[in-house]
Amino acid sequence: MGCSFYVTAQCTRPTGRGIDTISLYSGYKYVPNNNQEYFNRPNKILVQCEAGYYSPYNTYTCQDTGSGSDWDRHIFCTSPCKKPSGRGISSVFPYPDGEDQEYYNGGKRVTVLCQTGYYPLYSTYTCQSTGNGSDWDSPVSCIEIQVTGLDITSNSISFRWDCEPDPCQEYWEFDVSCCLIQRGNKWNQCQDRKLDEVHVELYDLKPVSEYDITIYGKHSGLTRRHLQTWRNRTQEAAPDKPVIMKPTGENVIKWTLSSSRGAITGYEMNVSAQRDYNKSFTETGSYWFPPNVTQFKLEMKNGTNYTIYLWGFTSAGAGKPTQWSHETPIADPPVPLHQVLNIGVTTAELELHPAPDINGPISSYEVIISAGNGDNSSDPCAGYTSTHFNSSSSPRLYTAALIPARNLTEPTTLILGDGRHYSGFFNAPFHAGQRYSVSVRVTSAWREVEKSSCAVVADFVLGKWDLQDINLPHWDLL
Repeated sequence: MGCSFYVTAQCTRPTGRGIDTISLYSGYKYVPNNNQEYFNRPNKILVQCEAGYYSPYNTYTCQDTGSGSDWDRHIFCTSPCKKPSGRGISSVFPYPDGEDQEYYNGGKRVTVLCQTGYYPLYSTYTCQSTGNGSDWDSPVSCIEIQVTGLDITSNSISFRWDCEPDPCQEYWEFDVSCCLIQRGNKWNQCQDRKLDEVHVELYDLKPVSEYDITIYGKHSGLTRRHLQTWRNRTQEAAPDKPVIMKPTGENVIKWTLSSSRGAITGYEMNVSAQRDYNKSFTETGSYWFPPNVTQFKLEMKNGTNYTIYLWGFTSAGAGKPTQWSHETPIADPPVPLHQVLNIGVTTAELELHPAPDINGPISSYEVIISAGNGDNSSDPCAGYTSTHFNSSSSPRLYTAALIPARNLTEPTTLILGDGRHYSGFFNAPFHAGQRYSVSVRVTSAWREVEKSSCAVVADFVLGKWDLQDINLPHWDLL
């Protein structure tokens, strides 16, 4: 009969960095046993680590592996996770509760709180053992958003930004939101953009308006988190064009201008005047008005083209000007002093003077004769229509001469009763001893508008010159 021999493999005494004491379970307690190199199944041991190390499981059992014996799990002592510290970290405490400590073994969780102005990547972290040591499952840091180089204009806000400590941008995605603050309006207008560059410019903003600038961060698919907000007010801009309202009959120029682009500091008005019928005429004027003045009475002359440029000002300077043009209508022309110089038996000399074109271009001078012994107090010009002399009917009023203004540019003497024609009108000879009244009608015509003025020059009897019989010149506006 043969003999059979069974050889059972044993578990080897654990060794490695940080292992200090091996204790063997004796049935009711663990007894230190640092000299035994091999252990049988199902021996249990307690592994104690050197200071600064820990064993994730503490107790281990020698068991059958099918091909031999081995400990039921990997035996090692590893360093713990050190309590998080660094810039911006306010406090760290075990999660969900427990006493504060400097080291945390694998599997332990902590809560990290950050100082004001700093933001955590996560609120809780877990210590993980790797066999070669332990570390937190994610980098523990409180990041800080730094905004520098702030530049504000009337329609833009630009700045530079960064986050510390590095490499925070490897873990975070950042974006910025710019929202217009509208008083009494629940919904603010916002524009959003990703922060891909360190220099950010937000444009197309409104002048003198408040904007909230908010930086958000997002990590590993977590909810978008508010990180930092500040408020800026855009600067003033040059104003819009003033709106000029239609002038009143008193030539009062009125205007309005919104202060939406800044407080109005004043207005400047430049005025130029020309006349199409008199190229030598020109006038200019410049006026400054305080912000509370929004009307101006402009003394306008008749028959004149006025061009007005009006600017508004803010602290940012002048805006674009508003241009307004207006041509005033012509008015009754002035009648210069005409006089009868010499009176003969059948003629009289009339000295004609050109009228100034201050109310419109002069078109003609009409010499009107009143013949007979009528009432000298009546006005021969009133309602008069140009009438040709007719010897057969002997009209009381007739036109002796019509002289175009271009033919009367300097004082000229006209012989009344010389028997000649002037622009189709017959200057009929006078009758000796007849009483005559002479009137001159001056006419202006411009752009289908005609204005006239008439004055009695003299009232006389041929062959007799008596100052008492002469009516002084007077105006008669037709």
